[in-house]
Amino acid sequence: MTWCDDSLSCRTRLSLIAAVILCTGLVGSPALPESQTGSTQDGAASDSSRDHKILGVAPADAWFVAYTANTERTSKSPILERMTGGRRDLTGFVRTVTETFDGPAILAISGTPDNPTSWQLTFAARTMLDQNQLFQRFSEDMVPAWNRSGTSAATGAVQFVDDGRHGYLTLARPVPLSLTLVTRDGIVFGSTTAHVTEDWQRGVETYSIFANSDEFKRLSAGWSGPLGTFIYLDLRTLIPKAAISLNQVLPKLYETLQLDVIESIALVSGGPTAPCPLRVAVGVCAIKPGVWHLLASTPSEARLARAFPPDTTLLLEGSMKHGSNIADDVKALIAAIDQEITDEYDQECVEFARETGLDPQSEILANFVQAWAFGVGGDSDGFDDPLLAVQIESAATFKTHLQTLRAIYQLQTSSINHRGVTIERAAREAGPFSYAVVDNLLLASSDHEIVMQGIDAILDRKSLDHTKAFNAVRRRTGPQTSKFVYINLAELFPLPPDSEDDADIADLEAIAKAGTAIGLAVVPHERMIALELASSDDTAEEAMALLWRSVDASLDRARYLSARSISMANVKGLLTACHVYAANHKKRWPPSLDTLVQSGVLGDEAGAMTLLSNPYQGAAKQREGYYYLYRHIADPASVKNPAAEVVISEPEIHDGGAFFGFMDGHAEWITSPRADILLSTMRSR
Repeated sequence: MTWCDDSLSCRTRLSLIAAVILCTGLVGSPALPESQTGSTQDGAASDSSRDHKILGVAPADAWFVAYTANTERTSKSPILERMTGGRRDLTGFVRTVTETFDGPAILAISGTPDNPTSWQLTFAARTMLDQNQLFQRFSEDMVPAWNRSGTSAATGAVQFVDDGRHGYLTLARPVPLSLTLVTRDGIVFGSTTAHVTEDWQRGVETYSIFANSDEFKRLSAGWSGPLGTFIYLDLRTLIPKAAISLNQVLPKLYETLQLDVIESIALVSGGPTAPCPLRVAVGVCAIKPGVWHLLASTPSEARLARAFPPDTTLLLEGSMKHGSNIADDVKALIAAIDQEITDEYDQECVEFARETGLDPQSEILANFVQAWAFGVGGDSDGFDDPLLAVQIESAATFKTHLQTLRAIYQLQTSSINHRGVTIERAAREAGPFSYAVVDNLLLASSDHEIVMQGIDAILDRKSLDHTKAFNAVRRRTGPQTSKFVYINLAELFPLPPDSEDDADIADLEAIAKAGTAIGLAVVPHERMIALELASSDDTAEEAMALLWRSVDASLDRARYLSARSISMANVKGLLTACHVYAANHKKRWPPSLDTLVQSGVLGDEAGAMTLLSNPYQGAAKQREGYYYLYRHIADPASVKNPAAEVVISEPEIHDGGAFFGFMDGHAEWITSPRADILLSTMRSR
């Protein structure tokens, strides 16, 4: 194959190389040099163990740790509310907990994660009650409130006994556990190992604590400020077992994502006044070529926000060592999916080098160094064309390479001068594409006016990195950022000061008024990669609530679409069952769904109800009776067009339509107004 054969034009192949350059440049670089791995800040761990007595009770061998600095605040978290489904039957329990514990609390689990019988629990919380009052609260309020909550696995399963010296909190199911509780110095402490509780009450430290462990130091490296929330999960035992199930469904996903290198994960929150409000840290045993190298590129001193106008709404910035190293990581990632693709890419590179005299990786991509950035401006009405900025090692080398490629492929460009900087504009058949080099910085865009704005930002020193919002976000993320996403929410969602919009967008309105921006940074340290979310001001909670609401809406939509697919399958399954019934009853269809169930063609009772229940609601919300409507055709032989005769349907219109099953066995999604007519037919049966 040559680079100018009939199967692929020269211009297309050049575009392919350009795409590789852009794609590899936008994802990162390989391993961290020792000088930039981010040495662990011992102060973070030592301060936590000294200042947070509650955090200090978690044992070093815990595989799960959940800590909060403020029990009441955590109980009111919108995320926690969503996790519990906003259930009113848990309200009493949550209220009792917040009335009992007035500060930090922790729960840690040791043992083998996949063997519940080996679990050992450690619990501690600050309380304003003395031991007698506390045990009375457990016995009369907290435990009964939990048992009344209706939680399927816990109903009536928790008991509390007070022997006058200790309290015993017992969980009968699903895993039998008994927590021995005592108090000391305004702290309630509990352990499933009785002698540990006794030792703690006497002030004897008998085990190593998690806050002083290397694991905690690793996951909190570079974190500044006090902890608000810390949730830790050791995945070393769980990941291999999960891989067995995952490989059965998606055989390549485990290998592609390099899940085998993951050791642990932690969520760290510092509260609204912390420099960085939220961090998700992933502990890894090694950073191998592929997805982890792409994330953990070498932190760079270059800050390319200086090349973007101050009204830039979205900026994606990253660091790298050399573009050629990134290409190797991309190849490793693709090879895990399909080795043939990487083999073909290598062959294409060989042919490209033979015809041009330039090696795409060792020469062209190797000239791209240190950093890249991609940004767009705009608001809720639309976006401008994007601007790409890439740090290059040698402007002269870059120009020489372009001259070679232009000569070989006969690419035509025209030049314009803007403030002493030459902007090259590709001819119409090769474009639109414009680029310029300023101070070893390559600026490129489909619109030459966007390139001009980048030149102005650099020369006038009036750019995004001079804005208050951008700098505020930058200050609240780690200094060793290797990837950074900046979003100006106030520009994207502008609202008038006296907006009368629905109350559901209260968070959005608060953000717009405050001029809030947020940032998401990838911060690599030794054997750890962290994602940090920061806000430009004190509306961080509103920003995170908005993000959570957006994600939650997407998840709700995904769940709805999944339920819709299930409903379609249910309708088809019921149609098939009706045909089976008719085959066994002289072509007569069942007179009712009850008859269909009793005939046994739907399987046992559980199988029948699976097909007949409402897929859009959980089991706890199911109403009595069947969800689907059925229309009995007394004389099937008289039906002239079975494909037009509806016999099964959903009972209502949702999302503009409903599923209908027809006598010939097919089912389809039908929208209004036809759906309304068909539903009238079904209801008049």
